[in-house]
Amino acid sequence: MAADTFVDRLEQANEALATKGFLPPPPDLQGLTAMPNGILAGFSGHHLYFCEPYLPYAWPDKYRLTSDYPIVGLAAFGQSLLVATTGHPYIVTGIDPASMSMDGLPSLLGCVAKRSIVSTGDGALYASASGLQGVGMAGSRLLSNEAMRTEHWQALDPANMTAVWHEGRYIAFTPNGGVILDNAGRFTTLAGLGASAAYIDPLNGALYIVTGGRCLQRFEAGAPLSLRWRSKQFSIGAGFVPPLARVNARTYPITFTLLIDEVVRHTRQVTSAEPFRLPAALRGEVLALEVSGAVSGLKSMGVGYAVKELVHG
Repeated sequence: MAADTFVDRLEQANEALATKGFLPPPPDLQGLTAMPNGILAGFSGHHLYFCEPYLPYAWPDKYRLTSDYPIVGLAAFGQSLLVATTGHPYIVTGIDPASMSMDGLPSLLGCVAKRSIVSTGDGALYASASGLQGVGMAGSRLLSNEAMRTEHWQALDPANMTAVWHEGRYIAFTPNGGVILDNAGRFTTLAGLGASAAYIDPLNGALYIVTGGRCLQRFEAGAPLSLRWRSKQFSIGAGFVPPLARVNARTYPITFTLLIDEVVRHTRQVTSAEPFRLPAALRGEVLALEVSGAVSGLKSMGVGYAVKELVHG
C-alpha cells in the first residue's frame, strides 16, 4: 500500500476550545450560594469552588481557592462572599471567578453552626462559641459582647442555631429557645420558643417556623408572648441611682425591674409612658434595667434626673 506524507502549513482557523478545563462539580460539593454575575460558589473541606458564569454545570479547578481551616458555610453580600470556617473567617471579592481574591480576617472566632450564617445585605452574621460575629468589608467584630456575657451566650446553645435575617433583625432559633438582635443592637431571648427550621416567604415577607418537630407556625402572627428583656450593665461609679425612670412601649402593663450590682432592688407595674419615681438613696457600682410581661413594641426605657431628659432624650 502506498504511503504519503502531509505537512500542515495552514493557519489554525478555529477558535480555542472554550470548554477545555470544564469539570463537573465535586461529588461532595455543598453550601451552594448564588453571587452576582451568574456565579455560584460552593465548598468541600478546605476548598472553595466557583462555576463558570451562567454555566452551573462547569466548575473549572483553576478557580479553586483554599482556606487554612475547614469551611463551615458561605454567605453572599454585595460583590463579596463570607467564607465561615472553624477558625478565622475570610472575605472573597471579585466580579469574575478567574479574579477572585480571598482575604483572611484576624478574628479567630470560628463558626459553630452553618445554619446560623445569614447575609444582611451589607455584611453577614454567624454564631461563634463566644458570641454573634458580624463580618463586613470593614472587618469583623463580636456584636453580642456588650449585651451579654460569653456564658449567657453559650447557654443559648449556639451550636444548634438556625437563623434568618428578617425585617432588619437577626432571629435565631434552637430546639429549646432563640434570640433576636434588632437593628438598634438590642438582644431579646426567646425562652421556650424553639424551632428546628425557619423560612421567609418571598411573596408576603412572612417568617414561618417549624416547632415541635412538625408544626408550622407564622412568627409574630398571634397574641404577644410573655417576655423578659434586660439591658446591659451601666457603670454609675459607686454613686446614687437617678431618681426617675420611664418605659415607652406600644402596650401596657409592663413589669419594670431595677437591678443594682446584679441584685433586684425595685420592681413595679408600669401602665403608661409617664415617668415614675424610683426609691430614694439607691446606690451601687452598676445598674441594669429589665422589663417583662406581654410586651409589645418596646421603644425605649431609661433612668434620669429630670422628666424632660426622659421624654425628649
